Amino acid sequence: MTAVTTVRPETVPQETGPMPSHDPGPDPRRPGWPPRVSPRMLLSLLPSVLANVVAPAVAYGQIRPHVASSATALLATMAIPAVYTLAVFAWRRRVDPLGLLSVAGFGIALGASYLTGGSALAVELQDPVETGAIGLVCLASIVVRRPLWLMVLRLLARHNAQAARMLADPATRRTATVETAIIGAIFLAHAIPVTILALTVSPGTFVALSRPLGLPLIAVGVAGLIWYRRRSHARRRDDQQS
Repeated sequence: MTAVTTVRPETVPQETGPMPSHDPGPDPRRPGWPPRVSPRMLLSLLPSVLANVVAPAVAYGQIRPHVASSATALLATMAIPAVYTLAVFAWRRRVDPLGLLSVAGFGIALGASYLTGGSALAVELQDPVETGAIGLVCLASIVVRRPLWLMVLRLLARHNAQAARMLADPATRRTATVETAIIGAIFLAHAIPVTILALTVSPGTFVALSRPLGLPLIAVGVAGLIWYRRRSHARRRDDQQS
């Protein structure tokens, strides 16, 4: 009887390596920006609004009779939101964007007051000069075809995958140009009426009206920017599905 030998095929070991990762990319149904505005978010902004808008307006009338000049009273009222912002950062390690502008403005106001020998007008103009300069830089960047927001995205793309994906989209340059124009218009819309206010009313009236006048203008502009961003997201989603 002849024995039948079964030859098993040699198993060839397969190379193992890291499995290719599948990056689904950003979900067009739930974009990471702009954030959704909710009552809880608005409520979280209330302390910042009180510290940056209400407190300075109330404090000026209480401080002015006890100091030598209007410039000193203005600086004291501007110190309130700056101190609040620094305290929140030290306590919660969280940066308040509105308060960050107040801190920067307070530093500029101190320098302006020192250079002008304590001029109240110089202190009043620091805020519109700051926002006006940002607005002009944004519009100038469009004129030279280097939109500021596109430059920011390129910097973020070095460490942020979502920003890198946005840059890969051919439509990003057009949307970044429009967004830069909107941002520039927002800051100029704030700077112009606040400058007129500083030149035409007393320091006390300026403190009472400048932020209630300027901040709603910024809020309306930001709302327009959010609307444009959501419209752009919806348009890209429709293009991908078609």
